[in-house]
Amino acid sequence: MKEEKNRQVSISDHLWSLYLDALINQKRTDSIEDVYHHLQSLSTLSILLHRSAWQIAELFNAEKNYNQAINYYIESLSYAYDESERLNSLIGISKILVGKGNFLEALFHTKKIYYSHRTMTSRQARDLINPIVDKLNPEDFSMKTRLEVAAFFFQLGWTSDSIRFLDQIDLNSLLSSEILEYWILWLRIYLRQENLTDMKRILTQNYMLMDHPDGWFYTGVYHQRRGEYSLASIAYENLLNQFPNSEYVLNTFKNLSFCYRVLDDEENYLNILDRRVAAFPYDSEPIWEKFWYLYQKEDLNSAQSALDLLSTYPDEKSRALFWKYKIDQSEESIRYLEEIIKNEGLDYYYVRAWQELGKTNKPLPSSRELFPPHEFITKMEIFTQNQKIHWNRYLILSDLSLKTNAEAELLTLKRLMPNHPEIYFELSRFYARNQEYRESQINAIYFQNRYPDFKNYKNVWKKIYPDYYFSIIKDLSEQNSIDPYLVLALIKAESAFEIDIVSPVGAVGLMQLMPSTAAWMIETGMNQVVNFADWNDSFLINPEINLELGATYFRYLLDYFNQKICPAIVAYNAGPGRLDEWIKGENQTQPDSFIENIPIPETKNYIKKVINFYFLYSMIYTGQFKMSPCTF
Repeated sequence: MKEEKNRQVSISDHLWSLYLDALINQKRTDSIEDVYHHLQSLSTLSILLHRSAWQIAELFNAEKNYNQAINYYIESLSYAYDESERLNSLIGISKILVGKGNFLEALFHTKKIYYSHRTMTSRQARDLINPIVDKLNPEDFSMKTRLEVAAFFFQLGWTSDSIRFLDQIDLNSLLSSEILEYWILWLRIYLRQENLTDMKRILTQNYMLMDHPDGWFYTGVYHQRRGEYSLASIAYENLLNQFPNSEYVLNTFKNLSFCYRVLDDEENYLNILDRRVAAFPYDSEPIWEKFWYLYQKEDLNSAQSALDLLSTYPDEKSRALFWKYKIDQSEESIRYLEEIIKNEGLDYYYVRAWQELGKTNKPLPSSRELFPPHEFITKMEIFTQNQKIHWNRYLILSDLSLKTNAEAELLTLKRLMPNHPEIYFELSRFYARNQEYRESQINAIYFQNRYPDFKNYKNVWKKIYPDYYFSIIKDLSEQNSIDPYLVLALIKAESAFEIDIVSPVGAVGLMQLMPSTAAWMIETGMNQVVNFADWNDSFLINPEINLELGATYFRYLLDYFNQKICPAIVAYNAGPGRLDEWIKGENQTQPDSFIENIPIPETKNYIKKVINFYFLYSMIYTGQFKMSPCTF
């Protein structure tokens, strides 16, 4: 009440929402609805009303009061503002349909959400209908719907259930367009199963497929998987000639260039790259691929021409300039490195230019020039009178540590002024204070993209490249003789400081450790943060344990690769055994070429990202960057 008086605003609706939260937590369903309706009469915050209605729906759902639950999910949907809010409400409705035993409705509802809301993941869809999938009988569906359900199940990764529905389809009941979809789905299933025999059977027995781009594409894929690259290239060329605007064109170009490359057909290989550029002028990757091929063939004049074209793409300019330098490396070509530094792209190739120029004693920008020590502060003058009310309410609620309510006011401001960058910076600060570190960085990047002068404010850079857990990291780094800012770079690349994140392959926590790797380190005595007898994989979401084991593992990799940083970084992502194989097959005297030839795109991008982050962390927090160019 004192804060209300000081700032001349009312927060009575928030107080009622707190009361409602307490009733929900106590499962006081006898009072909840009256309090919710009173909150409706007080508040105009759609965020607050959406959350409250959704929480009530969740409570009723848990208590199997499905009629009331669905009413409140629909109520929350009426207040939903963005995609994520709508999706939460619609997922709730699917859960009700499953709970009530309305399996067909649940399936169709979930299928509709999945195809109409791109933010819905396959895992979310699987979790919703997994309890009922075995109860779905193909005989309850029309032939056309069986096909649609089979395609949906295939999309979710349920191949056996997709087959179960396909096996119950009578082709005589389908239209010709549906018959085409039926056979294409079988081709996709057999391709997923690596069943090339049945792929061939379908392609040879159904000549109508060759009247469509699908038939030619899967014919090409079939031959390519068998290593019959000449036959594959014929199929792909037929597709491009007969169906130049089909959905398969981009993948066909990619597959066709691969086939010609394997066949050592240089003329057609380079030609198909040029045709891809003509068809997709926004796509710079075939230009890079052409350069890289010519560079490795030592056709340097043609390679330079490819780089000239690549440099016309703004996002590729630093990469093009750097490799122009690498082709020549004369005193005159140093101007390419200087141009990269002047452009201040601050990407991986900026870091490489920095390292190369450092060898020549050329002047380089100071940390103060790159990251001026100014502080960005949100200005009250930007707000209208109505916006000031929300701002003051946000400040009161934030001071009272009422996170959910403060967030509602700040998000309301974002909706009232969506193109104003200052709100994104305040959101970044808010989420950082509340230890939602990924959200903080996302909003800092939104601010960066909307505010051209962000580079002039060091506190903005620190929100994009934060040093969370630094006291722990500093101690562990000293124990393991690792630069703490390299550890921060690894964490940002691995998890963006999200403590409980789990990757698709099962890596866990801040430093994305595989549970098997963590258990191995403890069992062998490499680290004794926990007794092996007490070890549980869930310990990896503990920041201290995860950081200690991650630092220990990186120290192990440094020792394994003779204290070389870059091999340790690559091995942290791909594994030391795999890197050993790559080193055997590549020329390590050219580290830049070695990195560009890493066969796994994720790992190639990973080492570039970590080195880039390492530079930025070092310059922002210490004012200097001492890492030497990579050696392998």
